[in-house]
Amino acid sequence: MSGDTRQTVAGSRVVMPEHALGYGLKSKHLLETHDCKVEDHDLWAR
Repeated sequence: MSGDTRQTVAGSRVVMPEHALGYGLKSKHLLETHDCKVEDHDLWAR
């Protein structure tokens, strides 16, 4: 059993060739500042 008791959150965010959309980056940052582990999954735009 691991001593890590942080909650793990899986999130998906839209990434385009030119940039990553800000809402996904902000959500990831807010979760990390609240001591959550974040599984970050990129969704690529066509």
